[in-house]
Amino acid sequence: MSEDGKYFRIVDYKSSQRAIDFNQLYMGTQLQLPLYSMLATQLMDKTLAGSMYLPVQDQILSVEDLEGTKIEDLQQKAYQASGFFLQEEKSLLLFDQRIEENRKSTAIPYSELKDGSPSSFSAVMTSEEIERMQQYSIEKSEETVSKIVQHQFDVTPRRRDFDDSTTPCTYCKFKQICQFDRKINSFNECRSTIKGRGFKEKKNEFISKIDDKNKDD
Repeated sequence: MSEDGKYFRIVDYKSSQRAIDFNQLYMGTQLQLPLYSMLATQLMDKTLAGSMYLPVQDQILSVEDLEGTKIEDLQQKAYQASGFFLQEEKSLLLFDQRIEENRKSTAIPYSELKDGSPSSFSAVMTSEEIERMQQYSIEKSEETVSKIVQHQFDVTPRRRDFDDSTTPCTYCKFKQICQFDRKINSFNECRSTIKGRGFKEKKNEFISKIDDKNKDD
């Protein structure tokens, strides 16, 4: 909570680094942070400054990582938070006071261009974009609940990036009941967001896909 009581933030502590993936969010498999933030905003009646994943487990740095790099820089990168943050300076300062002087942060993914605008890799969103993401998350959740109520349990497990280790089948105790056979049945493929692309590009693509879906509906 900010000192003036107007802003609050959500921190989801994780044992390892995790980033928001807009492709998974669109598929409905990563709705946690948007749903948390929407519920908390309604309950607290405050302005959401951002929602973030924060790694808390000790990170092991290899010798290759240390070559030509300061240990402090690597440590900061290893423990950097990820998520989405409100594109307002007051709210950003709630995560890192050094932004006011340095115009960048090592605590969260944020830096500014020479004209003062956020860089393409800065994980910032406007209040309108956050609300649209939250609303979409609610709709995906309601869609899932509706299928459960109607006893719709299609045997179409999701698989990320064609990697079998990412499917729920890996840990499922009911394989003999569902009888999913990869030689006959098909996975519901989900592609992770391509690495190397900036947060802004991935965010805009997600918003565009929401718009297209609403037009079709």
